[in-house]
Amino acid sequence: MIYIGIIDFLASALKFFLKFRPIRLVVSVLAVLFISQEVVVRWTPLPFMLAEWFAVKPNLKKADVIIVLSGGADQNRRVLEGVTLGREIHGIILWRQGYAPKILFSGGRVSEKYLNDAMYMKDLAIKLGVPEDAILTEEESRNTLENMRLSKKLMDAKGIRTALLVTSPLHMRRSLFFAGKFGLEAYPAPSPFWIHAQRGREILSSIKIEVMGMFLYNFFDEDTIRKAALFIRESFLLRLL
Repeated sequence: MIYIGIIDFLASALKFFLKFRPIRLVVSVLAVLFISQEVVVRWTPLPFMLAEWFAVKPNLKKADVIIVLSGGADQNRRVLEGVTLGREIHGIILWRQGYAPKILFSGGRVSEKYLNDAMYMKDLAIKLGVPEDAILTEEESRNTLENMRLSKKLMDAKGIRTALLVTSPLHMRRSLFFAGKFGLEAYPAPSPFWIHAQRGREILSSIKIEVMGMFLYNFFDEDTIRKAALFIRESFLLRLL
């Protein structure tokens, strides 16, 4: 009964506001846009076609190291998120195939009370048979930009020049973009996944974040974006780095 009352109230409010011509126009336009988006997302292959175009294809070459970017961990259960797990397994397979002698896991912590993602990834790799002396970890990064900057810093310190870069196909373009900014010579090795396993809305949201992240970096520096994010007390902008 409560839901019926809410619907009746919203319908009455909409009917009232539509009496005013300017508001009627705005509401009509917004309604058309919303319906159009729903049609595109639910009933057309456009999101998947866009994803196939946007995703970076692999360019596998032998390198000095395989960099695997974290996609997050479930800190409460102390396990890797599914996207991170897929990336790590792909990186380990490439290591076993002899593409590079070492693996670098890149990913920091979201809070001081949690372990960093790179340590979770290292622990799993050792359990899967990768020797500890073949593993490097970058444990400070909180976003893609820092993944690349801090990985390059670690590589320089170790005398490592080239890398196979492992991340999700839709995330690869932005990762390579930042790698290029820091002079990191990286070859794409996207983790394989069936793109149709994602829903259209998730695909469009992912692509939007990737494009906006690259766009913002061309106009603002990292510190400016970070200060803006802290000012509004939201983590959305940090996801764009």
